[in-house]
Amino acid sequence: IENIESLKESLLRVIALDLYSMAKLINNHDLIFHFEEARKIIFELTKSHVLSKIDKEKLLVAISSYKSEVYEYVKNRYLKDPTKELSISLAKSLVFDYSLPVTIKQINNQSHSKGDIYSKLIYYFDKNLIKKNIDGIQLRKLTIEDLDGITSNINNSYNDIKVSKKDVESLMNQKDFNSNLWIGAFNKDKLIGSIIGVFDKSINEIYLEWIQVDKEFRRTGIGESLLVEFLNSAKKIGDFVTVCCNYNNQTRPIELYKKVGFINQVNWFVRKW
Repeated sequence: IENIESLKESLLRVIALDLYSMAKLINNHDLIFHFEEARKIIFELTKSHVLSKIDKEKLLVAISSYKSEVYEYVKNRYLKDPTKELSISLAKSLVFDYSLPVTIKQINNQSHSKGDIYSKLIYYFDKNLIKKNIDGIQLRKLTIEDLDGITSNINNSYNDIKVSKKDVESLMNQKDFNSNLWIGAFNKDKLIGSIIGVFDKSINEIYLEWIQVDKEFRRTGIGESLLVEFLNSAKKIGDFVTVCCNYNNQTRPIELYKKVGFINQVNWFVRKW
């Protein structure tokens, strides 16, 4: 029995090391995702009794022991070219929900013909953006008191996205929350546009999560005004800003991003299995 247990533990260590080596060698962008896929496989093996509960826990511990080194490797690769290395922010890739049936590849892989195209861009603080004032519109930081307005603004701006007040509040409670990256546009006392970003202090990356303007106020310059205000605020916080948007979005946010200075567009292909 002792020899069998010893052999089993050695095998688990080899598997963990192999997963680590494979993640470094595979020419793929979302390297951390391989570790999460490994976790998923382990849970499936446990369900089918190929691995016992104890075996599963040992293997997860072994994998975790290599994960910090993999993170440093991924982080260094990401910082060399954030738009090409990952389709999302580095922080998002580390908490990616591996249970979702989604795979992300670069668009230049011709084997993929069905799915959505998303464009990732980056903004460096090498420009002086002039604040744009619009008659009747006031810009200010958003607070917990604006939850109802933010919720309504998001729900009024999209046909396929609906959020609850609780959803919005949860964003304010996340560790990457920064109040200076939540800005609203008000017409009198009504919130009619908003922009929301998060800050990853481990690499000084700001990720633009949301930007929306109520449908009846679009094409008036409010979106650009919000974005300029956001970038001027972000300049005091981080080193760069990244954003990922649907390439085929009818409101064409990609044109707005490029207009204010976002560059290095890389198109990503998202396919649901």
